[in-house]
Amino acid sequence: MQSSRIYVGGELFFELPAKPSEWLFSIKFWDSVNNQCDTFFDQYEEDYVDERIGAEVVKKLDNICQSLAAGPGDDVVFSRGWSAGCELLESISKVDLLNSIIEFKNGLSAAMMAGKDISLSL
Repeated sequence: MQSSRIYVGGELFFELPAKPSEWLFSIKFWDSVNNQCDTFFDQYEEDYVDERIGAEVVKKLDNICQSLAAGPGDDVVFSRGWSAGCELLESISKVDLLNSIIEFKNGLSAAMMAGKDISLSL
């Protein structure tokens, strides 16, 4: 698992911990962004974010937060892949996941206001 990072002007601005980062991939969040914005955000890759793409990512993160907050349970269990024919499951507290995603969304919003080049390292 790897964290996701927001860079502004080449400098690290915000880091999303590994579990929430992996969860976004498990729910196909970045696939949804790629399909809508004609981008290629992929795991272990870095790409630039323009204003249009950043706004769409923030909007989609907000929707994810609303769905997550309204969902049942205290923990979120998700698959982060397979190893030797065995599914690799992870668990994270819903509150911790929600807080991390909100911080990531707010971090990206703040980065967009900086007026410098923004990149995401996923």
